[in-house]
Amino acid sequence: MAVEILRGVRKKSFVIAPGLEMTLLDKLHSLLAPIIQWYMDLIVIKTLKKG
Repeated sequence: MAVEILRGVRKKSFVIAPGLEMTLLDKLHSLLAPIIQWYMDLIVIKTLKKG
């Protein structure tokens, strides 16, 4: 993790996203956000119905 942070600092990166998953999330967040929000809403609705 520290190596990735230092590499990002050396490159003067605005975003330091270590690992493939975080890099993809950084690049695709505007496409994924509506899907993730819908999924989270679905979880909340199911949880509220159980309670």
